[in-house]
Amino acid sequence: MFLRARRDRLPMPCPPHPPPHPLPPLPNPPHLSPTPSPRVPPLPLMSHPPTDSFPADETFAVRVEPMDWHFDARSDESLFEAARRAGIRLPTSCRNGTCRACISVLVEGSIRYRVEWPGLSSSEKEEGYLLPCVAVAQSPLVIDVPEAERIEPR
Repeated sequence: MFLRARRDRLPMPCPPHPPPHPLPPLPNPPHLSPTPSPRVPPLPLMSHPPTDSFPADETFAVRVEPMDWHFDARSDESLFEAARRAGIRLPTSCRNGTCRACISVLVEGSIRYRVEWPGLSSSEKEEGYLLPCVAVAQSPLVIDVPEAERIEPR
């Protein structure tokens, strides 16, 4: 009797499903249509503005705090590149403004960025943070980078 009661509780098997209906053919999407579409030329890919749009003859003094180290930065190179040339290693990883490993504080001066969207929020920019790997001096600067180290100049 126990076995019969369990069999009574088993679910009924599903009825067989009807065979699937063939789907009507789909029309060609517009991008695969045989009629050619006008070709739009691709936009040039640029990671930063062309250097000829910013004069390379300007040089600005940069002071690194809290060590009181100094170097000159040309208006066509990033602060990271200028510091490296002068024998100062600023922290960095990606060198394109996305990883934020180089984040520092701009104490004094004016900069511009080589990339349109550096990895800083607008509030961080207002608070004075900068990314030296993609920042370019536009005036004499004072930057606060406690992680900076002395290296052989390049």
